[in-house]
Amino acid sequence: MKNVLYRVSMGVTIVLLTLAILTIIPWPGASTPSMLGYRSLCSASPISTFLLVVLAGGVYVWANYAFRGRKIL
Repeated sequence: MKNVLYRVSMGVTIVLLTLAILTIIPWPGASTPSMLGYRSLCSASPISTFLLVVLAGGVYVWANYAFRGRKIL
């Protein structure tokens, strides 16, 4: 069971990192420019990218500590 939960948490980490990358990709069809000055998929791109990366890191550290017994920090 622990192995399944570990794999799910690693999947969540990959999804969060993928979403973080998608938030900074230029998108000409966007209605509002991002805080960085260009039109991207997310108008709050630097903040949302940072939050998604922090969440992905938190899930990764938690999964390694809870299911593998490894201390990352």
